[in-house]
Amino acid sequence: MAKPRLTRPRTYQELHLILTGEREGLSREQVTAIIEPRVAQLKNITEPFGKPSDASKKSLDSGSVTLADGTKWPVDEIDKVAAIALSDHFQIDQIHALVLFRAFIYNEGLPNEALANETGSFTEQLIKIITPFYLSERLSILRVLIPLFRANESELDHAYNYATIFLPKISPEGDRTFIKHVVSEYQRKTQTVLPSHTNGDPRASSLWAKHCCMEQIILLEIMFWTMWSRVTCDGPIVMRIFETAYETRLGSEQANSSYLLDEEGQQLQQDATALWILLTLEVLELERVGESLDITLSPTENSIYVAYPEALQRIHELVMSQGDRQFGCTYLAWAFVLSRLQAAASESGGPPENYRTFFQTITQTTGLRDKAPLPLPQLMVQRCFDPDANVIDLFHSLLTQSPLFVTGLHLRRGSALTESNAVAFRSVMKGLSLHIHFRFFSHS
Repeated sequence: MAKPRLTRPRTYQELHLILTGEREGLSREQVTAIIEPRVAQLKNITEPFGKPSDASKKSLDSGSVTLADGTKWPVDEIDKVAAIALSDHFQIDQIHALVLFRAFIYNEGLPNEALANETGSFTEQLIKIITPFYLSERLSILRVLIPLFRANESELDHAYNYATIFLPKISPEGDRTFIKHVVSEYQRKTQTVLPSHTNGDPRASSLWAKHCCMEQIILLEIMFWTMWSRVTCDGPIVMRIFETAYETRLGSEQANSSYLLDEEGQQLQQDATALWILLTLEVLELERVGESLDITLSPTENSIYVAYPEALQRIHELVMSQGDRQFGCTYLAWAFVLSRLQAAASESGGPPENYRTFFQTITQTTGLRDKAPLPLPQLMVQRCFDPDANVIDLFHSLLTQSPLFVTGLHLRRGSALTESNAVAFRSVMKGLSLHIHFRFFSHS
C-alpha cells in the first residue's frame, strides 16, 4: 500500500487550546473558519462523530469526499480501508472516520510496520493505535463547549466573540433547552452499555468505562458554566438538575462500576462527586436567596426556583431523602434556603395559598423534652455538625484534597477535570460558608 498524503486537519484538542488562549498565532477570521464547519458536531453531544451512513459510504467509494467546509479530498485505497475500518469499529460516520484518520497521521504519525502489513492486519493495528486518539478527540469536542459558554461572563474573555457568533448556532432552541439536553445526556451516560467489541476483554472494558466517566465529568463542567452566567436557575431547571444529582447519587451510580474499582476509576468518581456538590450549591443561588424574596401568588421574579412552589417541594423531598455524608454540603445549603423562605413568609404575614403545602411540610419542629422545639432549618444545621455527618470535614476535604480545588493534585493525578481551582468554584464554596455563618452563628 502507498503511504497516505498528509493534510492539515485541525483537531478538537487544538481548537480547545485556541479558544482558551493557550495556543496563539491565528487570526479571528482563521479561528472562525475552523469553528464554522464544526457547528453540527458541537451541537450533537450524543453522537458528535455521527453514525455510519450509506451517503458517506458512497462518497468514499466515489474516490472523493466533500468536507463540511467545502474542501474536497481525494480518497485513495488506504484512506478507504482505514475509514471503513474505523467507522465499523467505532460506529461513526465514514467521512468523520476519514478526517479522524488523516488528523491522526498528521499529529501522531502512522508506524511503518502498520502500513507494510496486509489489509486485515493493518486495520487491526490501526484500530489499536488510533483508539486513544479517538477517545481524546471525543473528550476535546465536549471541552470546546466550555470556553464558549464560559465566555459570556466577560467581553474581555478570549472566546467572547466566538461565543457570540456560534452559541446561537450550537443551541438554536436556546440555552435552557440545551442544558436540559446536557443533563439528559449525562444521565444516559451513567447507564450506557459498553461497545460490543469490549466483550470478553476486561482491559478494553475498563478503558471505555473510564472514558465514559470522563465524558460525564466534562458534561458536568458544561452544566456549571452554562448555569453560571447564561441560564437562569428557575424551578424546572433546578429541579431537573437536583433529580439527576440524587438519582445518580452524585455520579456514583454507574452501570459499569465494576470496571471503576482501581485508583483511576475511584478518582474519576470522586471528581464527579465534587463537581455535583459544586453544581447543586451553584444552582441554589444562595446570594440571591439571601436578599429579599418574593413568595406571593404571582411572584414578580420568576427567574429563580423559589418562585415555583412545586419545584421547592420536589427539591425538598430529594434533599431530605439522603443522609449520606457526601450530600452534606447541599443539605446545609438547603437549610439556609428554608430559613430564608420561612423568614420571607413571616415578614409577609404568612405563605400564600400556592405555597401552603410546601410550608406545611417544612414547619416540622423537633426538640428535647427540656428544651424548646427547633425550627427545621436549625435542626438540619445541627445535624450537619454531628460527629457522624461533620460537614466541616467534607467541606475541608473538598478544598484541600480534591483536584477540583487543588491545582497540584489536578496535575499530579492526571485528573480528567478540564480546570482546577477556578475563581467561580471558590466563589460558590465561599458563599456557602459565609451565608451559613451569618444566618445561623453570627448572633450566638
